Amino acid sequence: LSSPAASQLLEIGRDQAGEAAVDHSPSIAASVLLLSQQGYLVKAARSAWYPQMNFVWENEFESHKSLAVTPGVRVSQKVWDFGRTKGEVRQAEAMVERQSAAAMAEVDNIIQQTAAALIGLHQQQEQLKAAEAWLNKVRELEGLVTYRFGIGLSTEADLKQARTRLEAARSNLISVKTALAQQRERLTALTGLP
Repeated sequence: LSSPAASQLLEIGRDQAGEAAVDHSPSIAASVLLLSQQGYLVKAARSAWYPQMNFVWENEFESHKSLAVTPGVRVSQKVWDFGRTKGEVRQAEAMVERQSAAAMAEVDNIIQQTAAALIGLHQQQEQLKAAEAWLNKVRELEGLVTYRFGIGLSTEADLKQARTRLEAARSNLISVKTALAQQRERLTALTGLP
């Protein structure tokens, strides 16, 4: 995990990670788009109060063989609709509020997931340092036991036990590296950062 991309992920702050995740999330983009559409529905509902203008074509028979088509404009204005338009506007505004709440909930969810992934990445980085240090210590101990076995101060059981501990430390290091790579991939998937 020593590549520049890996270090970039480790060096970003929680604010940067959160912003990147929000910008990268397709579900948030869809929620914002739906919210925008709901805003247009409010405008459409309010437009019932405005004067309506329609272009029409009127057909007139002048004689049994000829037809005259006359273009025209009709203008109408609602005087009173018994609260129907007001109800439609309220309903559309309620849908905007509902969609806004859903979008904010999705933003919160993505930010929480990103924060958890970032914390997990930093935890795994610390565990990697600890696992590497442990492997070095066990390697030194195995070398000491091998030396002591060579001069007859340790038994073969001591040597096997030291080698088993060395293999366990190597296995632990591989496990920690795998977990670190998984956390990095999770954060990458959330933020879109390499």
